[in-house]
Amino acid sequence: MLGKKRQLQIEDATILNQEPINSIVGKDLVIKGELHGEGTVRVDGRVEGDITLQKGLIVGDEAVVTGDVKTENLIVYGKLVGNIFCKSIQVKSSGNIKGDIHTEIILIETGGKYNGLLYMQDADNSLEGVQPKSLPVASLLKVTHQ
Repeated sequence: MLGKKRQLQIEDATILNQEPINSIVGKDLVIKGELHGEGTVRVDGRVEGDITLQKGLIVGDEAVVTGDVKTENLIVYGKLVGNIFCKSIQVKSSGNIKGDIHTEIILIETGGKYNGLLYMQDADNSLEGVQPKSLPVASLLKVTHQ
């Protein structure tokens, strides 16, 4: 049985599916440049540039987004190359992400692909401005000699 806080987190991550979509970037469109807005946008085409949206972003099955994404909620069915800053993210089974993710809630379906660093935070512990620390590989592996 899931705890009440965990159940609320899962509901937060799925709320974007119930929100009205304010704008759609169609399959035949290529946008080069930044997108900014307050609502929810669905991308089914190609966007080359950073995206900053107040409510949310849905990256469709055949979509390709290249650029950093800042939004409240994010659902990825297609391909996204760039760093992500959001409250919740869902990577669907067809989703493919290459970049770092900064989030409170993450759901990855079986088959979803993600390559990058993951920074989990909660509402009281923002990672804004925190730089990742690099560790040498030798410090991560225990080497034994025979």
